[in-house]
Amino acid sequence: MLNKSLFKMGLIAASIFTASLASADVGFGQSLQNFTFDNKYQGTFSYNNKVYGAGSTNVDLSSLPYGTNGFYRTSDNSIYRIYKQSYSAVIGNITPRNADRSFIRDVAGEATLASTLPAQASYNYTGTVFNHIEGTEGQLNYNVNVNGSTVKGSGSFTGVTGNRPGVGPFELSGTLHEVNFTASGGKLNPASGSASLNIKDVASNQTESLSGSKYDIGLYGPNAAEVAGAIHGGQLEALIGGYGIAGTKNP
Repeated sequence: MLNKSLFKMGLIAASIFTASLASADVGFGQSLQNFTFDNKYQGTFSYNNKVYGAGSTNVDLSSLPYGTNGFYRTSDNSIYRIYKQSYSAVIGNITPRNADRSFIRDVAGEATLASTLPAQASYNYTGTVFNHIEGTEGQLNYNVNVNGSTVKGSGSFTGVTGNRPGVGPFELSGTLHEVNFTASGGKLNPASGSASLNIKDVASNQTESLSGSKYDIGLYGPNAAEVAGAIHGGQLEALIGGYGIAGTKNP
C-alpha cells in the first residue's frame, strides 16, 4: 500500500526527472493507406501474415482491427498499440527500459477539409484514452465549436487506471484546454494545447496535480467525424508515460 509520503516522493522524483526529459514530438501527416514506420519505432510484429513495425514502408493500416484491439508484442518485448478509427489511427510503441515513455509516435489519417464544415456548428465526441497496458483505458469527452473560419476544441477525460512502481494503484483524469485549429492547403492542421492532469493514489485517496503536460489533437474525416491525438510530456511522462486519445462525433 502506498502512503502519502511515498506518493509525494514519487511526484518529487518525477519533477526532478522532468527537467532532463525531452518529450518526443508526435508525428502527424501520414495516411492510413501508405504509412511508414520510421526510426522512432522499435521492434516488428505480424498480423495476417504481414509484417508491421520498424522499417516497414508503404503499409496499409486500414486492414488492422477497429478500436483498441490492435495490441501487439514483438520478440524484444516492445509493445505496439494501434487504435484505428474509420478515418484515423493513433500509433503507440514503447520498449521496456527505454527512457522515452512518450508512447504515441504518430497519428495518421484523412485530415478534415475545411470546406466540409458548416458555417456554424457544435460537435461532441466521445472515445478512449489509452496507453500500452490493456484494461486501463479511460473515457474521452471532447467538444469542437465552428464559427466561420474559427474552429476551437477543448475537453476532458476520466477513468484512466494503472499501477506503477513508485506510484502504486492510481486513477488519472484531466482537462484538455482550448486549442485553435487553423487550416492550410484546405485541410485543418493538428493543434497543441495544455493539459491539466490529476492523479489519485487509490490507497490513500490523495489527489495531486501533474505539471508540464500538453496534448496534440487533429480532426479527421468529412465534417470533422473524428478526433485523434496524444497526451504527453511533463510529470505525466516522467511518472507514468504518454497516452493516446481517440473519439468519434456523436449524432
